[in-house]
Amino acid sequence: MREVASHYSQILLQLGRASPALEAFKDAFKGAKLSRGSVVNLCCSKGGCLSVSVDGRAAKPILSAPLCSALFDVYLGKDPVVPEAKAAFGAALAAVLGK
Repeated sequence: MREVASHYSQILLQLGRASPALEAFKDAFKGAKLSRGSVVNLCCSKGGCLSVSVDGRAAKPILSAPLCSALFDVYLGKDPVVPEAKAAFGAALAAVLGK
């Protein structure tokens, strides 16, 4: 998680943004006991509102289009933190679109 948070921070700094959104994102995971099988849902809606839930526990929404963009870049960009996740996302999207 620290590696991912560090990557988000770098992206936000590159965008010239302060990082209160990143701090709010980190806060969404406070008290959560992440382990194998934990379910983390991230949803970026139109307008850049990020919803985070960990094992069904919803955190306060975060309004930050740059953070939403950073999430997509971290997982689906040129250098994803989990290349297998990017491949799985692509395969799932292709299946949904019937390609």
